[in-house]
Formats: sequence, C-alpha cells, structure tokens
Amino acid sequence: MQNLLDKGKFCACLIFCFLLLPNLISPSIADESSVVIVGDIMFGSELGQLMDREGSTAPFAGVLPILKNADITFGTFEGVISTRGEPAKDKKVVFRSKPSSARGLANSGFDVVSIATPHILDYGDEGFIDTLEYLSWYGVKYVGAGMNLQEARMPVIISAKDTKVGFISYYRGSQFDRLFFASENKLGPALPIYEELSSDILKAKAESDIVVVSIHWGARVEGPEITDRQKLYAQKAIDSGADIVIGQKLNTLQGFEIYKGKPIFYSLGDFIYGTYAKQSAYGYILRLILSEKKLKKLEIIPVSISDAKTGSYLPTMINGQSAEDALKMLEELSKEFNTKIDIKDDIGIIYID
Repeated sequence: MQNLLDKGKFCACLIFCFLLLPNLISPSIADESSVVIVGDIMFGSELGQLMDREGSTAPFAGVLPILKNADITFGTFEGVISTRGEPAKDKKVVFRSKPSSARGLANSGFDVVSIATPHILDYGDEGFIDTLEYLSWYGVKYVGAGMNLQEARMPVIISAKDTKVGFISYYRGSQFDRLFFASENKLGPALPIYEELSSDILKAKAESDIVVVSIHWGARVEGPEITDRQKLYAQKAIDSGADIVIGQKLNTLQGFEIYKGKPIFYSLGDFIYGTYAKQSAYGYILRLILSEKKLKKLEIIPVSISDAKTGSYLPTMINGQSAEDALKMLEELSKEFNTKIDIKDDIGIIYID
C-alpha cells in the first residue's frame, strides 16, 4: 500500500510539472544534453523519518522531474551515511544520515555527489567507509574524498550522451589541520593545493570534454561576502581549464561571476538541509546545456527552500513574481561582478561564448 502511495505522489508531481512548468523539465533540442547541479544536501533525523514514511524520494518530490530528467545530476552531500562510529569529540555539530539516504539519492536521479566537506569525518573512519560503501552499493559515484590522497583527487568521468563530463572536488578547510585531509596512507577529503590545481584539472581535461570543479570553503566564518581566497582559487581553476566552478559554504548563498567566459558560483547555498537554519528563502538548480561537446548555456532554476506559510524547507518549484524575486536576489548578490541574468519563463539564462 505504501508503495502505491509513493507512486501516486510521484505521478502527481510529474503531471504538475508537465502541465504547468513544461519548459523547466528538459532542454528542447534533441542533440543537447544537460547536467543538473544543486547545492548542499543533508538529511537530518526529521527527513529520515519522512523517507521512512513516504518513500526514499520524498524530500525531492517538489523538484524530482528536473533531477531525474537530466543526463547527469550532481550535488554536495554533507555528513556521513552510516550507523557506526563515534561522533567527533572536537565538534559541536555532527551530521549522520540513515543508509536509506543513499537509496534516496539514487532514486532521485543523482549520479555523483561531492563528499569533500567538513562533515565527512564526523563519525570517524567507520562512518567514512560506510558512506563510500552505501553510495557505491546504490550506484551513486562520489568525488573529492577517498581511502587515500590519490583516490580523493581522482576525477569522476560520466557521459552525457556523447559529451564526457569530468568532476573534481575539494574541501578548502584549515591547512593547519592537515590530519583531517587525505594523504598517501590516510583516508579523508582532498585539500586543494594551489600549485597543483592545474595538474589535477589538466588530467581531468585529458579524459573529458567538460570539467566541473567543486570547492567547499568550509563553515560560514567571514559571512556572506566573497573572500579574496575564494576568488584566487576559483579563478585559478578556470585559468587551468575548468569550464565551471561550483563553490559551497555551509548555509551560505553567495553571488556568481562570468570569468573569462566561464561561470563561477562562489556558494550555491543549501538545497535540502535537515537541520535547517533560515539563511535564505531560495535555492537554485543549475542546468548546464551542452552541445557539440561544449557548454553553450546555463539555466538558473529558482526554488523555494523556506516557506513561511507552510514551514516547509524542502525544495519546491516557484514561478511568476516569486521566481523573478529569487533571480533578482541572486543578481544583487553578484553585483560586484556586474553579473546580469536574463529571465525567461521563470528561468535565469546565461549564454556562454
């Protein structure tokens, strides 16, 4: 009976999106492919209960057609997926999700997730290893962390039709805490070394047509302002051959720029956060439109992630004035770069030369 209810909700969501928001579902040209990118995902205990009650895709029900219809879907997963391990003693806040979370990511269309985050070792080596195993079990690839430094820095290459897309991910935390990061004989996330960014990106570029670089900047310390350090690393990545840089900063939405014709999103902010702190009413889905093995267009699809009327913090499609307000807010956050967003049918459009 529960399966029937889950299928009914999924079908209802599909019907709603196809009838009311047809232009949001997929690219309209047959020879195009798409890569969908979202921000931070963390399933707290409440979302775990929701998934147990209503099915593994329930947190994504409001945006499911967009996630599942992309050729590749990518996000950043915060915390670990495990039932084992002891919480880190030096942390006030630790994140752990149920094993069913990996199934939820897979069933919602996620092909690859970055796990290069400050919370990937919240439950020690056991929690870390379980996270890799559960993601692998459900066919979700991971990037940005591994059992050693070589694995942590290794790109993940996935095909979007005839275009190969390479993903590289890093966590740019405190370099003074080197014991947290992966090394030759230690598991953990990859620390981006400024002098080595170019070689990592060139290796990925040799195997792929499009390179996506994801950098997690850590906790919200300096506030929403984009720092010189962020600009230094992000622009270095583009200079080295990356086609787009996606930044993340815990619970923080920041602006974006078009640097040398390539997009840099300094922090895409929250997408689903199980212990939600209301930093922003809006989240954003990025859809990269690829053609002739190049990035041709960037679509910015705004979503509500904080509904004051319902109390919901799950991503939900918005349109009309709400969509325009969300896109204008992102444009305002990007004013130091003079970034302009064309708005058409509730979507922000950036054409890439």
